[in-house]
Amino acid sequence: MLYQRKNNPNSKRLISILIVCTIIIAPKVMNAQNLDDPLIIDPSSIENTANLDFSQWLEQREELLQNPLQLHKLAYSILRQSEIFSEQQIYELLEHIKTNGSLLSLYELQVIPSFNLTFIEQILPYIQLRSSIDDYQVPIKQMLTKGTHELFFRYYQSFPQKKGFQTNNYIGRPKQLFLRYKYHFSNKMYYGLTGEKDAGEQFFGPSNKTGFDFYSGYFFWRINKKVEVLALGDYHLNLGQGLVLFTGFGFNKTSNVCGVKKESTVLKPYTSINEYAYMRGAALSLNLGKFSLTPFVSIKNVDASTSYLDSTNQSLQSNRIQTSGYHRTASEIDNKHKLLEIHNGLYASFKYANYHIGLSLLNTHYSDSIKFTSQHYNQFQFQGKNLSHTSLDYHWILPKVHFFGESALSISSHQKGLASLNGLIFHPSKILDFSLVHRYYSPRYQASLLTNAFAESTSPINERGFYLGVSIKPNRHFIFASYLDYYSFPWLRYQTTKPSQGYDLLISAKYKPSKTLECYINFKREVKEGNTTIQLNENNAILLSRTNRPYFDAYFTNQQVQYDENSAVLRPSASLSKQELEAAKFITPILNQRLRLHLSYSINSSWTIQSRLECSFIKDQINSPSRGILLYQDLKFKSTRLPFGFSTRISLFDIRQFANRIYSYESDVLHQFSIPSFFNAGMRYYFNFQYQMSKNIKLWLRFSHSYYKDVNSKGTGNDEINSNKLYDIKLQIRLKF
Repeated sequence: MLYQRKNNPNSKRLISILIVCTIIIAPKVMNAQNLDDPLIIDPSSIENTANLDFSQWLEQREELLQNPLQLHKLAYSILRQSEIFSEQQIYELLEHIKTNGSLLSLYELQVIPSFNLTFIEQILPYIQLRSSIDDYQVPIKQMLTKGTHELFFRYYQSFPQKKGFQTNNYIGRPKQLFLRYKYHFSNKMYYGLTGEKDAGEQFFGPSNKTGFDFYSGYFFWRINKKVEVLALGDYHLNLGQGLVLFTGFGFNKTSNVCGVKKESTVLKPYTSINEYAYMRGAALSLNLGKFSLTPFVSIKNVDASTSYLDSTNQSLQSNRIQTSGYHRTASEIDNKHKLLEIHNGLYASFKYANYHIGLSLLNTHYSDSIKFTSQHYNQFQFQGKNLSHTSLDYHWILPKVHFFGESALSISSHQKGLASLNGLIFHPSKILDFSLVHRYYSPRYQASLLTNAFAESTSPINERGFYLGVSIKPNRHFIFASYLDYYSFPWLRYQTTKPSQGYDLLISAKYKPSKTLECYINFKREVKEGNTTIQLNENNAILLSRTNRPYFDAYFTNQQVQYDENSAVLRPSASLSKQELEAAKFITPILNQRLRLHLSYSINSSWTIQSRLECSFIKDQINSPSRGILLYQDLKFKSTRLPFGFSTRISLFDIRQFANRIYSYESDVLHQFSIPSFFNAGMRYYFNFQYQMSKNIKLWLRFSHSYYKDVNSKGTGNDEINSNKLYDIKLQIRLKF
């Protein structure tokens, strides 16, 4: 609902004083806006980015920059759709307007407890107070034809060619192609079509007679205040805290230690090229006052690897879903769209004032049974044709505390499982925030591949944990944040042959003395139990130590092991071969420590430099410690007077062990991202150029080069490249009309 102004003399007096203060501080704040890339969360500061898909998140932020949120339309649904405010902030903002009337200035937000000046500065590019017409009153014909059209084309190729192309195992050409048409009218109507082929996939060949390997289309319409959303084709569906189904983008543990609650709208248009993590069908969101209903259905063919016990193909041995989306080789093509996956269900919610309760019902059906060889660690995972989930999620907002959570039940033909997550975010003052999250995920809970819940693992199963985060902002220049997450795994995991436990500790400090200078330091310490094997050195031996010798004594019999006491090493011998040594497995605590130092400086409105030093240190109880280091330097140019801009980076790295690999987020063409893994020793640089050719045409060009020292090839199998020098080129064009 929309709130109207009420008379309140005390509030008006407070607002008048605030506006006077705003006149003084506003110019400084406005100058601090980074209109080039004003992301509320900097992807380069996020831990564990390897498996994140930033593309749609980046696209949503760019669209919000082009069409800022109109704060004069202060409906709950509109604020929630923006995904830049937390539930606590939405509640306090609406309560403020209910008491004091419509906002007179954006800086009036400072009187709201959960809005500090740093956050207000970050969201300024995304919000406005300018009034506009009510788009609900626009005729549908105008919505369909008077909006903005965009056409994207992207070409990508890497050099030298991979082994799969040289041996013809990859049946297509080595270029990656992407084409998208998209249309939107304000934030009320969207439709579009996307086509994409990966390197190695055919284009208009026997395996892809329609051209691209993957097509995606969507129609998304916010109809009116009663029928809030109609989604046809491909769409995102985000339920509760992600225990049942959550296909959209969401962070877990980051330096934003109080960002532990999933804050996303239930329905969103799907515009990414991930070939599995989406819904395909129809969904409808109905607003019935305090109640809302979202029925949905999704029917799509998914990839599956299938094997049979004999050549008759009658006795199924294994049938597992594949999510890579690659269809380059004969076996990958054979797996394509082999399984029909049907999701249907309902999300119902009740919202009144400061609390919300939601009910999720989900049924999943497969045309053939999911089946695999049962081992100790995976014996509770889902096998069969039918799986059902139901859950209750909630939030309850008090003036300084925000409670939230979800409890879910999975039901299949042979077992039931429970998963529960509960947390709170506490704002005792503007300078201090706390967050707590407790989770219990039973080993018997059977999660789908479309979950995205707060967890140490990639799926909310077989885990118990307790998370505590604290953020201190003594002034607008300094932020201190830290979290401690203790977790245990009550059942076996992949590559861990007994129940295990561990903890994460993050300490982060950010200092921004001026609008042009920012620096931060992150230290993360993780200790997690896992399988450890013996890594023999170049002398075919392993050094003995106080930590590994007790493990050797317990694992090997006295007749097998023969220590070289003079050299303090263990070597292969006649009674204990090299193969036996390397096959031995030990469950030990594994220490993983990472340190990051980051500096960003804006020389002027056009030039920005960034520097980073990152170190990794890993030590188990068996082998010698391993270390890695990454150093990079960025240079960015963006001018409001010139039609072009660029960003470039050079990275130096020395990371000898794969376990020490470091991921680093890189700038890319619009709506794209790159997160390479740094391993071995060498150098990498990239150059990202953009040019506004005309009012309606924009060009992006990206080139990168990686050099690896002391190796002659990179990759394995079909992806092997017989060179230590790798090159990538990417070209993108956007036509806007």
